[in-house]
Amino acid sequence: GDRQYAEQGIGILSKVVQNGWANYSTNTNIAFLYEQIGQYDEALKILQNLLASDPSNYNTYKRLAFLEADIQNSRDNEERSYDAFLEYYNKAKELYAAINNGNDLEMQLLDLMYQDAEAGGWIQE
Repeated sequence: GDRQYAEQGIGILSKVVQNGWANYSTNTNIAFLYEQIGQYDEALKILQNLLASDPSNYNTYKRLAFLEADIQNSRDNEERSYDAFLEYYNKAKELYAAINNGNDLEMQLLDLMYQDAEAGGWIQE
């Protein structure tokens, strides 16, 4: 939760990217750190680039859903819209089901977040 450590992590991982040693995990970690310090636009840009390079990776949609949930949670209740969250959530679920792997605990957490948003009246399907 300490902003200073997140910023240091971004700096270190950015050097990895600059040196051409980055991989999917490096980029998602940078996006996660940006998300943690509230720089949502930077996180979104990284995740959208990952999505463009591999649109079949459910993890990217999962990360986008988490990011969108954080964005909405930072807003006042009456200003929230979970439309983008729902789109990312549904795509992550679809791709995750296709690989038939029930071992991702973050997907279970995403299900709980969906249920909370639905119970809060922000999602109506």
